[in-house]
Amino acid sequence: MSLPIHKIVIHCSATQNGNQLRTATQTAAQRIDEWHKAARI
Repeated sequence: MSLPIHKIVIHCSATQNGNQLRTATQTAAQRIDEWHKAARI
């Protein structure tokens, strides 16, 4: 049985996807995903 969803939070970056965000090897979306995954540990 899955838990009910009570809140969905949507946020965005001022950096367009496809543009680099403080790294030469990742897009902004990839870098932000990395931050989110690191925060879960």
